[in-house]
Amino acid sequence: HRILDYAKSRGYRTVYLNLNELPYHDLDIFLQSFCVRVAQKLKLPNQLQNYWEDNFFTSEVKCSTYFEEYLLVSSESPLVLCLDNLERVFPHQHVAEGFLTLLRSWHENGQFYDSWKKLRLIVVYATEVYIELAINKSPFNVGYPVDLTDFSLEQVQNLARFYGLNLSVNSLQQLIAMVGGHPYLLQLAFSTLSKNSNITIEHLLETAPTESGIYRHHLRELLNNLMLHPNLLKAFKKLLTTTQAVRLDYKETYLLESLGLVRAIGNDCIPRSNLYREYFSNRLL
Repeated sequence: HRILDYAKSRGYRTVYLNLNELPYHDLDIFLQSFCVRVAQKLKLPNQLQNYWEDNFFTSEVKCSTYFEEYLLVSSESPLVLCLDNLERVFPHQHVAEGFLTLLRSWHENGQFYDSWKKLRLIVVYATEVYIELAINKSPFNVGYPVDLTDFSLEQVQNLARFYGLNLSVNSLQQLIAMVGGHPYLLQLAFSTLSKNSNITIEHLLETAPTESGIYRHHLRELLNNLMLHPNLLKAFKKLLTTTQAVRLDYKETYLLESLGLVRAIGNDCIPRSNLYREYFSNRLL
C-alpha cells in the first residue's frame, strides 16, 4: 500500500484489486468480472457490452481491448494496478494459464506501444502453490521481483507491538524457533493472540504443528499440494528423515522453495521451519 500511496502522490491513478473477489470457474466470466471491478475502482461506467459481444475474438483479446481502448485512455494519468492474492488463480488451470499469459503480454506491450506504457502492474502472490507455464508466457520472470524475506527479532518485536501485544523476548524467540521469521505465520500468530485473550502464546506454540492449531489450514494446503505432486512429496520426505541438509534435484529444490517449504543452504536444503518438520513428519513418515 505504500507503493500505491507513493503512486498517488505522483498523480497516478491507482487500483488495488483483491483477486479473492473474482469467480474462477470460467475464464470468460473471470475476465469480464476483472474488467468490471477495475472500472468500478476507477469510478468509470461499465462499458463491457461494447467490447464483449464480438464472438470472433477470444476473451483475452476482448479484455486487452477493454483496457487499451477504454480504461487506459480514460485519463492522461498512468494506471498502477495492484493485483493481490494472485496465487488464488493457480489451482484453476484454464483460468491461470489464460490470465497469467495475458499479464505477460501486457508487460511486453508496454515496451512498444504508448497506450500500454501507461499501465504499471504490481502482482502480489504467496508461494503456497505453483503452476508451470512456458517461460515466454509466465509473468513471473519479467519485471522487478521483490521477495519478502524472513523477519529479524527486532522486526518481530515491532510487529507484536503493532498488534498491541507485550510479549517477552523469550516468548518471541520460541515463536521464531517454531515458524522462523515467516511474515505471514508471525502475523497470523499475533493477530490471533490480539483477538483472543483466552489463547496464550504457550497454547499457540503447543498446538501449532497439529490439526487443532492456528496453522492447520495453511498446513493442509501445503500437504494437498505435495499429494498432487508425488515427485515433490518423495523429495520432501527425504528432508524429514534427517537433521542434515540434503541435496535434491535442482528442479525439486526450486519447486519446493517456491512452495515455501524449504530453505536453501548452498546447494542443499532443509525444511524451512520446525513447524513444517514436525507437522509433515507426523503426517508423512
